Amino acid sequence: MNPARLAIINEEGKAVIHLDILDSQANLQDVLDAWQPLCDDRTIYKTYARGHYDACRACTSNCCDAADVTPDLISFQKMAVTLKIDGLSLLQQYCDPVSRQEGLIRLKSGPCVFLHHRQCTVYPVRSLLCRFYICTELSASTQDLIYRISLAGAAATQFFAVESGWLDEAARPETGFDLMFWNYMHQFKQHPAIDAFLRAANYQDIPAALFQKESNKACFIQAQSHI
Repeated sequence: MNPARLAIINEEGKAVIHLDILDSQANLQDVLDAWQPLCDDRTIYKTYARGHYDACRACTSNCCDAADVTPDLISFQKMAVTLKIDGLSLLQQYCDPVSRQEGLIRLKSGPCVFLHHRQCTVYPVRSLLCRFYICTELSASTQDLIYRISLAGAAATQFFAVESGWLDEAARPETGFDLMFWNYMHQFKQHPAIDAFLRAANYQDIPAALFQKESNKACFIQAQSHI
């Protein structure tokens, strides 16, 4: 039995994609292994795909044109390895300098710095935010799950950069979503899901249960009220 699987369910009168985690020992790589076929599937309706039926990698109506992406820590480290540079060089060359001055890591966008001829050049190691974003209907619980996973991973990147001396710990955005995200990170710095990202070398090292337990779920729901 696969530790995680996708299913089509009926929710509020419409068919939606639902992610089930079936094994209490499942890790984030198991979740990604279940999710990737959805990205590659050419039979599922996708709002912005060519003809509405295409693989995400082949899409030329990229969500990457204007998206603001803070990569999760595993992705950030693997991007550096793929590009054959260190983390600081990745930050300096590929991340937005204005955001960095405000204490945030964000890839250069408009379009994404990693797009070349409308194709993602770091697709195998792209961030969780990019992996999980898909322009098709998802169940509410699936949206909540992938939101919590992506948010914890992005927060871990921020803390890692501060601990490495790459970001000014005192810097903070002044207004808007950036400030809310900054506040979230500092409020939940000790959250076990964020700590798991900081300790992990790969997605296999991060238990999926961290994002399902009711005690942790309560923390994330509280965090979402600040974002």
